Amino acid sequence: MKILAGIVLLGAACAAAQGVATVGEAKKTALVSEPVYAESDAGAMLLGPAQIRHFYNMDGVTNGGEGQTIAIIINSHDELLEHDLGVFSARFGLPLCEVKTGCFQQISGPEMVPVKRVLPAKESGHGEVSMDVEWAHAMAPKAKLIVVEAPRGIWEDFLAAVDAAVKNGATVVSLSLAEIQRDDRKEKNLADDVHFANDAAVYVSAAGDHAHGSRWPASSPTVVGVGGTTVVTDAKGTRLGETAWSSHPDGERYFGTGGGISNAEAEPPAQLAFGLPGNPGHMRGTPDVSAYAVGAAKVAVYTSYPAVKTGIPGWRGIAGTSAGTPMWAGLLAVANSMRVQAGKTPLSKYVGKDGGKGTLAALYTVAKQTPAAFFDITEGNNATGDAEACGAECSAAVGYDYLTGLGSPNGAVLLGALAALP
Repeated sequence: MKILAGIVLLGAACAAAQGVATVGEAKKTALVSEPVYAESDAGAMLLGPAQIRHFYNMDGVTNGGEGQTIAIIINSHDELLEHDLGVFSARFGLPLCEVKTGCFQQISGPEMVPVKRVLPAKESGHGEVSMDVEWAHAMAPKAKLIVVEAPRGIWEDFLAAVDAAVKNGATVVSLSLAEIQRDDRKEKNLADDVHFANDAAVYVSAAGDHAHGSRWPASSPTVVGVGGTTVVTDAKGTRLGETAWSSHPDGERYFGTGGGISNAEAEPPAQLAFGLPGNPGHMRGTPDVSAYAVGAAKVAVYTSYPAVKTGIPGWRGIAGTSAGTPMWAGLLAVANSMRVQAGKTPLSKYVGKDGGKGTLAALYTVAKQTPAAFFDITEGNNATGDAEACGAECSAAVGYDYLTGLGSPNGAVLLGALAALP
């Protein structure tokens, strides 16, 4: 787990995976004949794009995010990122995304010039960076990618990188960043919400890997917060069920999907209209949605930088809510593409019949009108101590809950419903 200036860069070294056994790529849709295994552990099978897409009913989705640009906000320069994305793409039969074709771009957020300082591998979290880029590409393989670097790893640079991403044409911005909401940061968080107010883009952020608690910027009123789940499969990799990534102690810290009621942000109109449970103060609930975070198998990531623990480069498994964050960024890029192709506004500019606006309004409207668009997660707990004391806020339940939000995506149904909105 990489921590810089109080910011948690999620998923880089998650706790030991929990959950039932899963298998390699779903054979029904696999683009390769054999599953990928971690370089450092020949028995550690990793999940590729075909299986994750199969989990979430995206086998028949042909739109690849054409016309969209996904920005990935990172904390360091990775001079091998384009190369590693190429290895990942070739391995899983995805189209290449390269600088020479205009598909791939790396820029520095604050200065808008190439970053020259390369952090040592033990400091940089390159595996995290590779996961963000590779999995956004896996879900939206025809979208352009902009990697915006905030080399000092502080909030001022990350937020400047968000602004730079939108300025450079991003229509979706993905952040695997989370900060626990504290009383002494209330005013700062509220003031910094302005960086996510530009309706030129959809904003997606991880809900955190350290169990119960609302994290910012997932709690920002225009950001889609992403929680984590564990998927149960059959022998062919077909999704049989899904639970919240439940909390468990590891040393002095708890791991599990983040989520809870914000102590600072008011309940946005989309949630107010939907009706959140157990929220008499009408404060922002997090997360909004969820996706695969961890199980017996982690998601496949390729990076040329050596792993911190083993010193071995190549394929490795990474987990956490920051696995689901770029997945959702890619999915929402596909939804945007479908809407634009149909002559409609992108999700960030959506205006509902009830006056609701933006991406959250679109998601919560679909959840009301087409409940089957989400896989409802009803099992799991993310308490960091006495589960009974934490109560319903720490337990997955029917409908919206503060671990998995509206649920995980029923891909084809969700995309069709988002595209059908006015």
